[in-house]
Amino acid sequence: MDPETLPRHARVPAECRFSNEVAAAAARLETRLARLDGCSIEISDYIRGYLARHQAKLRYTLQKDSYLLMLALSGSGVPLEDFVLVDYGGGVGTLSMLAREVGVGTVIYLDVYDVSCRDAAVIAGELGCTADRYVHGEMAELLGCVESGPGRCDAVVSVNVIEHVYDIDALLVGLAALPGERLAAVLATTANPFNPARQVQLRWKHHRYEHSDRRPAPGHKGTDTLESYVGARRGIISRRIEDEGGHLTTNELNRLAAAMRGLAGRDVEAAAVEYLRSGALPRPGHRTNTCDPTSGNWMERLMNPYRLAGRMADLGFVTDVLPGYYASSQPLVKALAGPLNWSISRLRERTALLLAPSYILHAKLIRRCQAH
Repeated sequence: MDPETLPRHARVPAECRFSNEVAAAAARLETRLARLDGCSIEISDYIRGYLARHQAKLRYTLQKDSYLLMLALSGSGVPLEDFVLVDYGGGVGTLSMLAREVGVGTVIYLDVYDVSCRDAAVIAGELGCTADRYVHGEMAELLGCVESGPGRCDAVVSVNVIEHVYDIDALLVGLAALPGERLAAVLATTANPFNPARQVQLRWKHHRYEHSDRRPAPGHKGTDTLESYVGARRGIISRRIEDEGGHLTTNELNRLAAAMRGLAGRDVEAAAVEYLRSGALPRPGHRTNTCDPTSGNWMERLMNPYRLAGRMADLGFVTDVLPGYYASSQPLVKALAGPLNWSISRLRERTALLLAPSYILHAKLIRRCQAH
């Protein structure tokens, strides 16, 4: 295997029979992606910006995707040409393209943003590695696609998605409901609460989005508000209270909007009605985590991976919490990544997470009751 295929010193996933295929596919895809002119194809400014950022750190992106794909394929007895893989929250679609280039039999791309679905298909078409399906939606739409199509799912992979999902429990329950005798779930996020530097960085970002309005920038995602999250919640609360024929003082409105941090949409409205009825205030579950109240998109939510693993255990998954690795083609970062990755690969899991840039939930659901 080409040593540049994975982050330096990363532990090669056990029982992965397709490491050579992944390495060769990553090299081919890197060449084609590097040559792609994002300005010459008809895609949105939003995805064009994401594509440019991926191209600027192409080796990093493909090292990360290769590692996660190897985790998804490891230990599976399913032939590559029969394997069914879902790229959940696929964005630009690099992981879907890599899976198709490797030779995965059925590749399903899914994203909640319709623009991403359309543009990912355009990019993949330009590079000759189009997924079988591009699905706009969330878990309900994925379940429908799998049940009406291949009839089973062998692996679901997501990269920096779970920290944005409004109802994470619904996602985990949905994963457990996917049809098939075996399922691997590989859920990776850079919202690592155990890394002190990352925690400080994200808490600052939470505070900024919670309290500051933002100006529209080129490629802004149209489904997200530019208003401060607390300001947007005040607007939702005011309208709902007015509909109920109630009245709040300015102090009450501010206090209620602050207490609803982490709620969105109908949950904000329901909490406002409950306040009118009983005077009860909700309690945010974290000191800084916050979400867009208009879309439910969490601002890189800090979650304890061991609690998520415990919930997955309740659903029948056997889950390992793995530290992620640093990867980069930039000489300075690459030089620093080597010693850090060497330490991460040799430290005990929980200690390694203090250094790791991310964590990965590597879950397997091997036995499940099938309806006959």
